[in-house]
Amino acid sequence: MSQNPRITKKFVLKATLINKTAFSISSGEGEFIDSIVVKDANDKPYIPASSLIGVLRSECNKFSPNKTAFDEFFGSGDKPSAICINDSSLNGNGEINLRNGVKIDPKTNIAKDGALYDFECVVAGSEFDFQAELTLRQMHDEKAILEIFDTLCCLIKNGFSIGAKTQNGLGKIKCKKLEICKFDFANDKNAFENYINAKFSNNYEPKFKPEKLSNTTEISLSLNIINSLLIGSTPDEKSDADVVSLNENGEFLLSGTSLKGALRNQALKIANTFAKGDLVDELFGYISEDKEQKAKKSRIKVSETQINKAVRKLHQRIKIDRFSAATIDGALFDSEAIFGSDDMLVNLEITNASKQELGLILLTLKDLCTGFLAVGGNKNIGRGVFSGEIEKVLHNGEDLSKDYERLNAFASEFSNGGAK
Repeated sequence: MSQNPRITKKFVLKATLINKTAFSISSGEGEFIDSIVVKDANDKPYIPASSLIGVLRSECNKFSPNKTAFDEFFGSGDKPSAICINDSSLNGNGEINLRNGVKIDPKTNIAKDGALYDFECVVAGSEFDFQAELTLRQMHDEKAILEIFDTLCCLIKNGFSIGAKTQNGLGKIKCKKLEICKFDFANDKNAFENYINAKFSNNYEPKFKPEKLSNTTEISLSLNIINSLLIGSTPDEKSDADVVSLNENGEFLLSGTSLKGALRNQALKIANTFAKGDLVDELFGYISEDKEQKAKKSRIKVSETQINKAVRKLHQRIKIDRFSAATIDGALFDSEAIFGSDDMLVNLEITNASKQELGLILLTLKDLCTGFLAVGGNKNIGRGVFSGEIEKVLHNGEDLSKDYERLNAFASEFSNGGAK
């Protein structure tokens, strides 16, 4: 193959990206906030090119067996990258919301001291202008490079996840509009002039259509709030409540972080019963609290779910002195919970789930659907309890939704395999 670095073709990709769920790409700690989103010179949020190239490189690697071409495409060591991606700037307005989180002690089921944290995130529905440029040279294996480029284009078109807490439902990005222009300098005498003058035409169609990997398990649940639900959020200036329900763009949300945290604690209780507590760390991931700070990424993704037709109500409470049975001065507090809703569809996705892990998840979800597992705040007064059912189980491409014998076998595999 020729080692001539002469440019033969360029491909310019333009897209409009929209975040279907809130996302958080941090620029570090703020003065009063644990994590603030990255902003440009005009104090508007944007998606850094470094975050985009990192995510797209990781996803393309799953479909690219040609390592030499992959290294030429994304760059490696002394090899420059053939693809150049720009920062994606905000198109219009982008609202920033403040979310809180807390770490729950699985032994006591109450918040750990000093474990409260908050972080900024860009609210769902914001649009960003994406642009990338591929440079083909004579020394490149054109066919192999274009296969990777087609994969990248299709991944952008189909959507991807970016930023922090993507396994908890945040950072889901969809493509609203995608156009690709090919400039063939070797065969089109007007290509150079068109490129210099930015005369853009949508004249290239990606040929590769990546399919969903077969090593995933997808589970869908239909849930109803039995009484009330409180996924706590910081109140705005218009609210008099101490705590309000998480609300973005006028819609209440069941956050993936709250649901996944509750599922993890319940799974740990079940797993410990069968002396299989290690399964939980393998499935849900962990960060060790020792000096080594060992960590493992979660293999289970829980979606963020919109709650439709819910009604919010203010509930006032007071703290009572146990000795005198009188109210304590200054101990009045109130919370704004939500009541009632349409059916909520919650989606989970597990990568490389073993039979025992799937059995553990099914047992945990059974507790959620039958009201034995509460989610969110004020659980001690009956909030956060659901009724529901498992609607879909797609395991490694096979639909097991109605195959109750196989589903029960997974649960038996966990309980029998886990007992000592």
